[in-house]
Amino acid sequence: MEKKYEIVVVAINEEESKNLVSLIEKNVKIVDQTFVGQRVFAYPIKKNETGFYIHLLISAKVDDYNLIKKELDDSDACLRYLTFSSKRNDLKKDKEKERTRKPEMIEKASKEIKKIDEIEKPKVIEKKPDKVKVVKKITKATKPKKVEKITEKVKISELDKKLKKLLEE
Repeated sequence: MEKKYEIVVVAINEEESKNLVSLIEKNVKIVDQTFVGQRVFAYPIKKNETGFYIHLLISAKVDDYNLIKKELDDSDACLRYLTFSSKRNDLKKDKEKERTRKPEMIEKASKEIKKIDEIEKPKVIEKKPDKVKVVKKITKATKPKKVEKITEKVKISELDKKLKKLLEE
C-alpha cells in the first residue's frame, strides 16, 4: 500500500540537491517538489554555514520509504533531512487554496473587529483634580566639607619637610 510522505532535505549546494532528487526519484514517485533555495544556518552543520533546501511530496511503499531514508543517511551531499507521513495530495493545490481563502478570512476578521469596537467603546469620565496641598520641606543648609586633594607633588614635598626635620634633630 502506497502512502504519501513529505521530505525536507538540506543539501550542500544546488547541484547536490538535484542529485539527491534524482536519487529519490529512482525509487519512488515524486508528486510535487519545491526548491526552497539557499539559507544560512544558525550554527554550522558538518562544517557548512549554508545549505540548499528542497521540499518533496512523494508517494511510496513503506519498504521504498525506508530505503530512501537509508540512502539519505549514507549520502555525503545530504546535511540533514526530515520526513513525515502526509495526508496531502498536491502541495500546489494546497497553496492555491490558501491564497483563495485569505481574502475571505480577512473580511471576516475585519467584520468581527468592527463589531467588537462598536460594543466595547469605553466611556470617558473626566475627573477634576482634588485640591492640592502645598507642603514645604525645611532643610538645613550644610556647608560643604573641604576635601584636600593630595597629589604626588604634595606628598613628596611633605615627605621632604619631615625628612629635614628628622635630620636636624
